[in-house]
Amino acid sequence: MTALERATPRTGAPRRTSNDVAAVVVELGRVVKGFRFYAQDAAARAELIDRAFRHVRAELERGGPIELELGAGELCWEGGALPVPGGAAEDLVHELERRALGALRLGGELDRAGFVRLVTALAAPAAEAAGGEAPAPETPAPPREEGAPANADPLGALAACRDDAQHAELAERAREAAVAAFVRGDDDTAHAIALAFGAQAADSSRSEAQRAVAAAALRELAQGPRLAALIERACDFEPDVSIRASQLLLQIGAPVVPDLLRELTRARDEDRRGQLTGILIAMGESAAPEIVRALESGDERQERFAALLAGELQHPAAVPALRRLLAREDPELRREAAKSLAKIAHPSAVDALVTALASRVPGVPALAAYCLGVTASTRACAGLCEALRGAASRGDFALAREIVRALGRLGRGVCIPDLVSLLARRSVFQRKALRELKAVVVEALARLPGEDATKALAAAATSREEGVAELARRALSRRRPEPTAEPDTAR
Repeated sequence: MTALERATPRTGAPRRTSNDVAAVVVELGRVVKGFRFYAQDAAARAELIDRAFRHVRAELERGGPIELELGAGELCWEGGALPVPGGAAEDLVHELERRALGALRLGGELDRAGFVRLVTALAAPAAEAAGGEAPAPETPAPPREEGAPANADPLGALAACRDDAQHAELAERAREAAVAAFVRGDDDTAHAIALAFGAQAADSSRSEAQRAVAAAALRELAQGPRLAALIERACDFEPDVSIRASQLLLQIGAPVVPDLLRELTRARDEDRRGQLTGILIAMGESAAPEIVRALESGDERQERFAALLAGELQHPAAVPALRRLLAREDPELRREAAKSLAKIAHPSAVDALVTALASRVPGVPALAAYCLGVTASTRACAGLCEALRGAASRGDFALAREIVRALGRLGRGVCIPDLVSLLARRSVFQRKALRELKAVVVEALARLPGEDATKALAAAATSREEGVAELARRALSRRRPEPTAEPDTAR
């Protein structure tokens, strides 16, 4: 169970870093924002929760409970203030402030049900989360031509209509009324009609024909300046306004993706960028084709945002375009492309990063090695080992260090023979560089499980190179004993 309560400082030096905690905060802020976009029974909502829960749960298992305190516009933990400016993390701070919650505790016993309750509480309107009654959304007055009788308004009649043919006629009248309202500057009425169409398109009690008519009318209303106005509402500071407009954009799906991407590229305000990014990520599969096209647009700013989104969507279709971006001149663009390939983690994405280990573009091999180290892929391990042998043979010890660090993060014992072989190397002309590499090898071995890693450290502890031997002895002293099998006493 997860408690929203004042944190009690924990004794003992934490093993985790501020960046580890910040990553959890960002993940929690992201799932709270995305939670509002989906219906309660939507499969996409469950996937969003599952992915965030796995991330948070893994960190809790690694480092124990996380206790956060709300300061003046920032979150603090026992290690100090968190580096979480802007974006989803700042959104989480705002949610805690609106609920007057001074602290947040993620306990080590957190389960999925408790995580869902926490997210639900943070995503709910502030009054509802505090135990009060959230104000019901106002039902907008339906549009009516001046002088027309009240029972002649198309929106009211549309809501009550169950006949398919009559419904189509009333829907056209309502759509025309929305267009006319927008032209005369009454965007609220136009938006109210769009919301009505959105509700009918999702209403399972209506016939398939009526839902299709409502969906088509909604798409027609979300065009040109009317779509621009809807996007503005989705970026509104008021959560209720923003959420309802965002839900309409999600209902429309692929047709609005180009406009959302264009607005994201133009946006200078961080909150606006965060909201637009959240909507595009929530669209999932429907946004992928346009994002892939944006990756090849030639506009570097748009390509950077598209690369970031491709990683969040984790869609393999983006791999070929991301692979090409690794050869571009812009270092920031290359970083985003490599990070997204690591997040996608599809075999094709891992292969793209493995191939990049041999790139002649300065900095790309080291970048690829770093990103392969976070993929948890056996393909990544094999590719890194092969690249390590090549780098060591040609004396590229700088790249070899990055590869060894990546192998340490992967935590797979299959790389131990390659690491041990480095400890036996000698060099007349690159003694210092080789000594630095061996120190990194010892650090990597210390992170690897199993008896083979322990034996390798024990051998390194007897090295004639005192610096290497000392590091190995320290690593051994911190290493937990390997579990031994129970003796078989059965006769």
